[in-house]
Amino acid sequence: MSSIFTIGGKTVQDITIGAKQVQSIYDNTNQILLWEKPAPNYFYFEDRSGEANSISITKTGDQAEWLSLEYSTDKETWTSWDFSQSIPLAANGKVYLRGNNAKFSVSSGNYHYFGSTGNVYAGGSVRSLYNKQVPSTITSNATMFGFMFNGMTNLVGVDTNLFAGINYGSSGSWRDTTNMFYRTFANCSSLVTPPDLSGIGYVRGSTFRETFSQCTSLTSAAPMNITDIDTSATNQFRSAYFQCYALTDASQMRVSFATASQYALYQTFMGSNNLVTPPDLTSITTLGNQSLDRAFYGCNSLTSLRVGFTQWGSETSTDPNYRSTYQWTYNINTNGTFHCPVSLPQTKNSSDNTTSSDFIPYNWVVSDININN
Repeated sequence: MSSIFTIGGKTVQDITIGAKQVQSIYDNTNQILLWEKPAPNYFYFEDRSGEANSISITKTGDQAEWLSLEYSTDKETWTSWDFSQSIPLAANGKVYLRGNNAKFSVSSGNYHYFGSTGNVYAGGSVRSLYNKQVPSTITSNATMFGFMFNGMTNLVGVDTNLFAGINYGSSGSWRDTTNMFYRTFANCSSLVTPPDLSGIGYVRGSTFRETFSQCTSLTSAAPMNITDIDTSATNQFRSAYFQCYALTDASQMRVSFATASQYALYQTFMGSNNLVTPPDLTSITTLGNQSLDRAFYGCNSLTSLRVGFTQWGSETSTDPNYRSTYQWTYNINTNGTFHCPVSLPQTKNSSDNTTSSDFIPYNWVVSDININN
């Protein structure tokens, strides 16, 4: 018996019959109703190739093993996974994973990552990789999901709520989001739709560094709602969507912090040449050292930008905003609207947006963000 509680004066408890865990309810006439207790929302891979497939896990680095997982095809019989062996995945079948782990990666040089021989979909909840019981919430710590799907070119889809129920903490908290999603989906070239990451409100160093870098089929940015940033840290969104050639809409990447620290948005969308709708950057009033350096470099489909800063980057290396807007609009479209505060100097790029690309794109109409825009 694992739990007892009451509903409307009736007693409900978990019991086991054979290999099944069910729930029973007792009323005052001693009648018993039974129903099967739903299985936890285990993380799983589902074959999308239509033929025999397999799932592997690879370790990089020389630190002692720290990851332990079990797998199942029916959620009842579980087998310890020897990572030297791949798990067979039947055509159109699923394999479920669970474990009690603190993190998936230790550092940029010591991590694990999944692989497959054919197209797969990742569903369920990653919480089962950190707690076999799959509680509704688990607490995060540094590098928790770093490199998890790095280079998994056969990953064709993920559950929108794959990372739901993670307690990421907030500014001033002991919890650490450093490297949290560092290269988690990097080079997943078949991934079209990202998971929802809007549960994260606070970022530290490299939280989203290269998270979706070179996801060349991705069409929209992951939903985010970042309200606070650790200004003593760096690289929060560095190259997050680097060379995401199919990306058209980044409007769901919502940021509302006031200060961009060093390298915060460095090369974030560099090379994403189909990007039409960028994130709104009007909340960011202060730029840091190279914080927007090449952020929209090569995004030649852009025709609108909204910013809140009031000073262009400096070429003096000792200035706090050294090269903060260096080549940030290189080779951008020569027609568009630039929304900015009236106090920002109206300096424009050269006629081709290449020779000089540290300022307002050439030929763009300038519109004050404070006047009904």
